[in-house]
Amino acid sequence: MRHRRTTGLLALLVAAACIDSDAAPVTPAADYGPHAVGFRFVTELDQSRAVQPGRSFDGITASGETAMPIEIGIWYPATASSTGTRMSAEAYKTLRASQPREATVADFTRMAGFAGIRISAADATAALTRPTRAVRDAQPEAGAFPLVISGAFHGTGWMRAEYFASHGYVVVAAPSSARTGTLEASQPEIALETQTRNLEFLFAFARQQPFVDVTRLGVVGVNFDGMAALVFEMRNMRANAVISLDGYEAKAGNVDILRRSPFFDPTRLRVPYLLFVQDERDPSLSLAHDRAIWNSLVYSTRFWYVLRDFNHGRLISDVANVSAQSPEQLAGHDFILRTMRLVLDAYVKGDRTAVTSLRRTAVENGLPANLAKAADRRDAIAPAPTGEEFEQLVMGGSLERAAQVYRDSKAANPELRLFDENTISLYAFRYAQRKLVKEALEIRKLAAEAFPQSPMAAYQLGVAATDAGNTADARAAFERALQLLSASPASSGLSPSQADELRRDVEKRHAALPAKH
Repeated sequence: MRHRRTTGLLALLVAAACIDSDAAPVTPAADYGPHAVGFRFVTELDQSRAVQPGRSFDGITASGETAMPIEIGIWYPATASSTGTRMSAEAYKTLRASQPREATVADFTRMAGFAGIRISAADATAALTRPTRAVRDAQPEAGAFPLVISGAFHGTGWMRAEYFASHGYVVVAAPSSARTGTLEASQPEIALETQTRNLEFLFAFARQQPFVDVTRLGVVGVNFDGMAALVFEMRNMRANAVISLDGYEAKAGNVDILRRSPFFDPTRLRVPYLLFVQDERDPSLSLAHDRAIWNSLVYSTRFWYVLRDFNHGRLISDVANVSAQSPEQLAGHDFILRTMRLVLDAYVKGDRTAVTSLRRTAVENGLPANLAKAADRRDAIAPAPTGEEFEQLVMGGSLERAAQVYRDSKAANPELRLFDENTISLYAFRYAQRKLVKEALEIRKLAAEAFPQSPMAAYQLGVAATDAGNTADARAAFERALQLLSASPASSGLSPSQADELRRDVEKRHAALPAKH
């Protein structure tokens, strides 16, 4: 009896070892973390958004639910004793709808070809059917783990998600809809807002999960959602790190999409930002690398990587799970995953060892020298206040400090636009309404300093100085306004009639000042 029990236990151990071996995807097998991984898939409804009107143009009432469905994948540290069905790449790719294996193999073979990898149907089948780390609906491990939210398709982003979860993260991800994919081409600003709101929905959903610590947050954007990840952080300022895999924000044809967002504000990105950009052999003009956005994010510690011959397909898909690649290519995939994790460990978990690792060169961190096409790091400069923080300084009465903060921030970053002319004028108006003429004058001085070529700023400084009884400053300001109006009226931003009206008012006020003694 004892012999049979021992033999049975040995058989179970051997079987378990085989499962664990089979469950290891090709490239990151040696670098998985200590946690078992669970996976859940749910569809939630965002009742704040609708996918169709309640009543159509011809008066037909909609049947069924009109709220926007969000298909959410959740990967999490699971108890080692969890039993259940292991996931596979094929299982992830057919979460939305089942399809014959032949079709899935054909789709995956095409994706591999897009990534520059020629594989056979047998290679594709092996990659698709190999069990992965995650166990469907496994019991979550006790505790609350840091969160990663991501706009990514489960069928291609599963490898990153499982990898992060094995290192102690909860990953909550949702893909874009087919409609949003169309809008990315036709109305990208609407698509960007949609994807940003999806990330916000994922964050709100994650708050309800008992095993999530939302105070430790990383945001990962893939492809178009690289921009959404940045807008999410600029709008909410909740994350500890932002990661972008081949984000649109680094492509010449798409930079202006992000800039046109009303929420784009470099002062609101104060957390590290990691970006991997595709390397194409013959890129179109729209795919040429553009660092304008990356360079503007000076309040963020930034990382920029380009791996030789790692094109768009290699970066955003799960082709790293294919064994038909060179050791160098597999090491490149491994470097991408490990670097993403180092950023999360360093800035979401606060791991000082990871911070030290990120200061090493890419080659020192395991990237084969032949793949190191571009690797750049820029340290963040001291933060400037956001517009809201600056308003609090000004309207809280800290005018001297506000002026000094503005000057210091502008000296550190000459490209900074902390406020526009209308906003600073509004602050002065609020003080003037309260009959606080000295405070209004100080703000008008700062406005004239910030906008030295604006005749309106000079004029308003003259009015404020007159109200404060400061004749000398008023005279100088009015004379400056007249000079600017005469020198370049077209550049004043005023129409000819507005410029003429302003000139008459300036002349009248200037003439009414007491004569010089």
